[in-house]
Amino acid sequence: MKKNQVTGTLIALLVLGGCTAFQAGPKLIWSTNVMKKAESMNWTCVGTMRVGELVNPITWFWTPPASHYFVKQDKAQLRPGSNSEWLVQENMIDYAEGQTTFYILYDTVSDKTAYIASDATNETDIQKNMTSPDWKSPETEWSKNTLRWLKDGKPLNTQYCK
Repeated sequence: MKKNQVTGTLIALLVLGGCTAFQAGPKLIWSTNVMKKAESMNWTCVGTMRVGELVNPITWFWTPPASHYFVKQDKAQLRPGSNSEWLVQENMIDYAEGQTTFYILYDTVSDKTAYIASDATNETDIQKNMTSPDWKSPETEWSKNTLRWLKDGKPLNTQYCK
């Protein structure tokens, strides 16, 4: 009886492992390609989001990347009239949804962020958000890493996504 339980457990693990490889394999290849392309464009990775799947217990412990967040040195500019507020263009590249561009204000003195726009925001909302930003503490690891990146002088090679 014990031998049958061990055999059944091994078969279940092989099936789950095969399913995980089938599901996660393309994401890992995609992630590697995204990172290589970003590096060639001098983008700095400030965060990676990993998403597990409830129906796949292996992803409860090992999750493939689902999104990467990038910044670029020339797309982070001091706000006119300020020495601590940076307008930063962030690019999120998502496995399922492609690329989205966001514009976020970062204050390196107060360690606050304010959402300004995405690539789908109209000009009126952008102007409103720039004139009276809604400052908040950073909620994501990539926002915290972007603040660190700004404070560190916008280095090209960072370890945020390793």
